Amino acid sequence: MKPLGLRSARRENGPYSTVCTPVAPGRLPHLFGYTLIEMAVTLSITSILLAIAAPSFRDAILSARLSTNMNQLVHDLHLARTLAISNSEVITVCQSLDGRQCGSTPQWEVGWIVFKDLNVNRKVDEDETILHQRTALGPGLDIRFRAFGSSRNLSYYPTGWTWNRNGTFTFCDDRGASQARAIILHRTGRVRTSHLKAGGDALACP
Repeated sequence: MKPLGLRSARRENGPYSTVCTPVAPGRLPHLFGYTLIEMAVTLSITSILLAIAAPSFRDAILSARLSTNMNQLVHDLHLARTLAISNSEVITVCQSLDGRQCGSTPQWEVGWIVFKDLNVNRKVDEDETILHQRTALGPGLDIRFRAFGSSRNLSYYPTGWTWNRNGTFTFCDDRGASQARAIILHRTGRVRTSHLKAGGDALACP
């Protein structure tokens, strides 16, 4: 007996229907698919590619996060300088954990504030206005500021200068000093980003 195969046939003046027709021996329809060996090879290659790509993908995410946070601080420093010049006032930027008062630790990743410092005491007094606030930047990030006089604050004067104070904000994450970045502050109040210290030495992380 010949094996049966399926085919579509059209009735006269009617729709298609499925009918069984004999199929000659050795001419059974070929079934397309993957063998178990082919699937195993494919999965092995995919695993290898993922293992190679995963570290690079993580580095890209961390680098983008670092750049975003640096841009936020650069923006706020520009804002403070612009307000000092345009309003002829002293504007202070300081790290702040609660968003209301300047903090006493050197960690800037907890956040910072920009405020009018009328008596230039680098503290938020009752008659002084907080102009801008930046909240904590999240875990895994460390920001330190090193400058002559203080590591917790800096003030812009109506000239736009920072009273002869140069400084460096160093941004680090869990990749260490090899991927650290810096914001270099010149006493004129202008800032720039760098992979090195102001003097050209390598950056260090705490």
